[in-house]
Amino acid sequence: MNARPWATCLLAGGLWVCAGLQAATLDEDEARIAELMRAELARPAPVQGSVATPGQAATAAAAEAAPVVAEVVAPPPPPPSAHDDWLVPATRDAGLPFDDLAHRIGRRVTIVTTGERVHRGTVQEADARRVVLVVRRPGGDATYTLRREQVVRIERR
Repeated sequence: MNARPWATCLLAGGLWVCAGLQAATLDEDEARIAELMRAELARPAPVQGSVATPGQAATAAAAEAAPVVAEVVAPPPPPPSAHDDWLVPATRDAGLPFDDLAHRIGRRVTIVTTGERVHRGTVQEADARRVVLVVRRPGGDATYTLRREQVVRIERR
């Protein structure tokens, strides 16, 4: 008969710790370890409101208080294709610079002024401060003198 010596055991942190127990063989030691592991797995979870050891309380509090944070990342945009041009609205071209009107005397232009008024005509005179535009009307030609600050955009015709 295999006699085991008495040992001092105490419960520490949810595990039984025994001093003075020595296994006679390696097989006995492994069997004892397996038995302790099965006992740990079979142990019921602590009941809400029950008193737990400081180690158990810290572990449980850390598990409950540590939220899982996941970073939200938008997927990358798809690569542009050859057929995407119709999706993007056409931007208005800035047109000709005001100073180029002096080189366009006798040529037809379209001038958009403040208030989005459109004037289509022939440049008669132009300098750094103003442009004189001749516009054909049903009753005859009309002459407009437009100041530089009135002109929003100039387009070729």
